[in-house]
Amino acid sequence: MSWTQLHPNDESMMKKGYGGMLSLEFEGTDYLFIVGGVGTTPAVNHPQFQYSRIKDGRVSTNEQLLYNLSNGQFTVPSVSGQCCPPNSEFTINKVNQNKGIMFGGLVINDDGLPTVTNNVYIFNVTHNIIHWESIKKGSISGERLWTKERYDHASAIINGDSTSPALVVIGGRDNNNQVVTKCLLFDNITTGHFSCKKIPLPEFVTGRYFHSLTAVTMSPHCVWLVIVGGYKKLEWIDVGVGEDTNRLIMIIELVYIEAGEWIVQSVLDGNDLTSKKYQEKSLQRNPPPPPSTDPTTPSSSSNVVHESTSVSSTGGASPSATVDVNKVKKVIEDVLVSHYAALNSLPKKSLTGLVNQLYTAKLISNEVREAPSMEECIDEFKSSLSFKRKLPKVEEHCQKFLNSFIAVRGSYADAAEALGEDWIEALQNELGLDFNISIDD
Repeated sequence: MSWTQLHPNDESMMKKGYGGMLSLEFEGTDYLFIVGGVGTTPAVNHPQFQYSRIKDGRVSTNEQLLYNLSNGQFTVPSVSGQCCPPNSEFTINKVNQNKGIMFGGLVINDDGLPTVTNNVYIFNVTHNIIHWESIKKGSISGERLWTKERYDHASAIINGDSTSPALVVIGGRDNNNQVVTKCLLFDNITTGHFSCKKIPLPEFVTGRYFHSLTAVTMSPHCVWLVIVGGYKKLEWIDVGVGEDTNRLIMIIELVYIEAGEWIVQSVLDGNDLTSKKYQEKSLQRNPPPPPSTDPTTPSSSSNVVHESTSVSSTGGASPSATVDVNKVKKVIEDVLVSHYAALNSLPKKSLTGLVNQLYTAKLISNEVREAPSMEECIDEFKSSLSFKRKLPKVEEHCQKFLNSFIAVRGSYADAAEALGEDWIEALQNELGLDFNISIDD
């Protein structure tokens, strides 16, 4: 690897940091696109951009530059559309050759103070013109998850076979400088039919900021998200920090399933990266062979977990059938989402009792127990569910969840009965599966 220092051809260019840069290609030429940031007062204010004075004397800007990698020249482009405001500490990612996406960051309010945002912008470059589009909140399905503003986060674009590019956002800080632990996936970002969903991951993976994130395509249906370093609260996640050393590098294995969505298959930490487990995972991620026409030959694909199961004589799948555990978990989550409103309407006075039951059953973390909410309890349940690979483990997990509600009694027990009945009915109707759980109090 060799490095070359680039010298601006115009000394009046603004000196700044905390901006964004990515490579783009248009008209057969490769460019670096540079946008935003905070710095000293510029010698020249370009009329197409904005320069906002911060109370500490620095200047935040949405200034944009193109660097031609062929001739080494910087140019100041024109802009059109709904350009982003002055911004810093955001993420910017390349979607395709001449298109990118910006998420979050710090904008400057009327009092000259940085304010965290959750804005999303799509931009594309043609003929030295940057065209911007602001993605309105009402145009994204599932945006209830998108309410938390963040900065100092990390993001990456993932691509799969026959799938639209998707943006994954991990970590960051909110307006109160608290770590944001929800991992979001923005799908269909090139089709105009945006959607947003949460990817359930443990907090020790997502609870960080100032970290790096990249996506590595392992196969047409598998992507590894590689996270490196960052801050966790006020401590560096870095070599030499004792128990955190193994979490310096994390790998999240995402697979694209037949239901048309990305799910978490596994999470590897520093210990795993030197183990046979990592080597086996790496070797497995070759494109799967064509499916066998012999019904007695099992699939060799490692992207979907199958499990043989026997069922009672009351109906359901035949004893020789296989169950796609990922599909089972998808049905369970869909039913749970349909119960969100009912679960969140349960009396708050009994929430502490539920939390204690869930904690005793090892279904929630101590952090959730100390600051309980129904939403966090459900999120913890879904996060743990994503790591269950065998049907009995899925059934056991759901049973513990229901038992915790039943133990509280009253309306909580009624809610558990309704949820359990819907799980059983949905899995029977959609997958022909007799789900082995009990809803008797």
